[in-house]
Formats: sequence, structure tokens, C-alpha cells
Amino acid sequence: MTTRGVHAHELRWEGLELVDLPLRAWVQLGYFASRSRTFCGTGNEVDCDPAVAEVAARGQGHEPSSQAYEQAVDRYYLFPMTMPYGVLNLRWRLREGPRKVELFGGWRGNLYSSGLPGEPGPYPGSLYAAEFPQGEAGLASVFQLGALLDARDQEPSATRGFFVEASLRASSPVWGSAWDFVGFHNSWQLFLSLDPGQRVVLADRFVVDLLAGDVHSHELAQVGGTAYYFVYGGYMFGRGIRESRYLGRIKLMDQLELRWMPLELTLLRQRVDVGTVTFVDLGCIGLDWGDWGGDPARLLPATGAGLRLALNEDFVVRADLGVSPVEDWTPALYLLVGQTF
Repeated sequence: MTTRGVHAHELRWEGLELVDLPLRAWVQLGYFASRSRTFCGTGNEVDCDPAVAEVAARGQGHEPSSQAYEQAVDRYYLFPMTMPYGVLNLRWRLREGPRKVELFGGWRGNLYSSGLPGEPGPYPGSLYAAEFPQGEAGLASVFQLGALLDARDQEPSATRGFFVEASLRASSPVWGSAWDFVGFHNSWQLFLSLDPGQRVVLADRFVVDLLAGDVHSHELAQVGGTAYYFVYGGYMFGRGIRESRYLGRIKLMDQLELRWMPLELTLLRQRVDVGTVTFVDLGCIGLDWGDWGGDPARLLPATGAGLRLALNEDFVVRADLGVSPVEDWTPALYLLVGQTF
């Protein structure tokens, strides 16, 4: 449920042991549209200062307190976008057992369009319109290849073990992309059970994601690997910071969670575990190696707490409340299905 004019529709299919081979496939087809994607600039020192938006609105000739003025201020750090997309990922298991080894690869296509159906282009007078007057329309066609080592006790909500992955991805006009870039992704996840009943778990994820080349601004926010998600800020990384506030080709991020599931219920013969989580997210974002877009030593913290409901240990619903000093401790609430990691 949203009041921000967002549409997110998706069909997913996953197949295991396809044609009796150690092959796993993941297919997604989706459509995303939003009136309110964040664009505060690039680098790690963007401030999204409302005073700057007010100056810009007055510069457009809008009278303060008028409806046009309020709308111009509200939209200064936003841009509308539509994005039909498709994903195909394949994973080939090289080694079974408690330490599983897999190769993975696939293709992702995001068809970007600036504006919404019937309302093309960025918002007039917005920061995004100043940076990209014509918008950024086109197809991002991205191929990826990588490997992983999985030693978790279970995938949906691990209580012990570790997971490591590394991959390369590339977008090129050779295979139909409007942008030309390469990327590297490396993720480390560690899970420690702190009690014999595995009710208290300390979980940590460290991510390095690097890009080089000509990149769509939305791709600056997208992290690769076995799962795609958007950073820095939002429901996956930097909870408490507005979504994708910090954009850059260099992303170094860590998040630590303490999960406690003290209550076990039986509803309609189904097991339901109820618990809490406290978390700290930390990010270091750079525009690129030649121009960091701010102080390379600046870290971007966020913290908070939440609730977890787990159905039969594998279907997790979470509610997180995050805050951050970079957003003046303004709380942000996230209601989603699935663990953060």
C-alpha cells in the first residue's frame, strides 16, 4: 500500500533440479512505475536540502504558498519513471553437501522510460531535469557470470553458517544496451546462533559493488549478484534513509542484525514463529575513483528495529522501522516479505 504513486507488479517462477540436472532457474517478468523516485544528485554528500528546492521554486516564478510552488518544492528531488523488466538467472551446482558450490549466470533487461504513460519527461524545474533534460530512456541489457559458496543451514532464514558470492556483469551496445559499463559484485554473509535453541541469531552482510563506464542513474543504485536490489537507502540497505538517496559507482556496505524469535505458535496446524530484530546499516558510497563526490572517509549510518513472522520457518514477513542522522532521525517504516538477507 502506498500514497506515493508507485506500481510494482511482478511474476516469478523458480525451478529446481530441472530435467533431473543440478540446475536451478529463476525467471522474473515485471513492471515498475513511480512518480517519486529520489534524485538528490550523486556522491556521498548530497543533502536533499529543502531550502535549495524552495529557492529553485521561486526561481521558476512560483509564488510562495501557491499550489504550484508547493508542488515544485515537493518534486525538486524526485523524478517519474517507468521500467518494464525481465530477469533470467541460472545456477549450476558443482558440489553438493554442507558447503555447496555453484556457478551462476544470466541476463537482466530494464527498459527505462522517463516519465509516466501520458506524462513523458522529468518534472520541470527538478534537479533531475537539470541533470538529464531529456530523461534517460533506453534498454539496459546486462549479462552476469559468477560463483558462490553456500554453507548456510537453510536459505530463507539462516541461523548458522555463511554465504559468499562474487560475480562480474556487463552492459554493452553489442547486445542491445543503451549504456556501456562493467560491474563487480562481492557479498559475504555470516550467521551465528547464540543459543542452543537457535532462537537468537547474529547475522552480518558485507557487500562490495563496483561499476565503471557509462551508467544510467538508476543502475548506479542497483546492486548485482544472485539477487538484485537498490541502494543506498531504502528497505534493503540503509533503512531509515530515503530510497536510493546516495548514488555512486563505488559501494561498500555492511549491515548487522540481531534476530530473536522467542515465541512459537500453531495456527491452523501451521508453525508460526514471532520475534524481533535490531539492526545497524553502514555505507560508504563514492561517485567514482577519480571524483568521490564527497569525503571518501564519510560513513552513512542507519539503525532501527523490527518484527518478524516466520511461517513454517521459510516464509518470513518483516516490519522494520529505521532512522538515520542523515535524515534528521525521521523514521521510515518498511513492510515486506522475506529477510533482508
